[in-house]
Amino acid sequence: MYGPFKVDGKYTTPSNEAFDREIRAAAVPEWGLKDVRDLERETGKHGLALKRQLDLPASNLILIFGRS
Repeated sequence: MYGPFKVDGKYTTPSNEAFDREIRAAAVPEWGLKDVRDLERETGKHGLALKRQLDLPASNLILIFGRS
């Protein structure tokens, strides 16, 4: 997965917090930055685990999940 995420309930940068506020203003419950820990919990229900987290420019991450 690629994009901006929260980590442990916290924004990684002020710009990610502002971006999250902006997209949540559309009032679509599914939109908004997801937390890495929530994604780990959900993917774990399907036998996947976070294998690697890569920091990228512009405060984005790549999350690589694989079979646990």
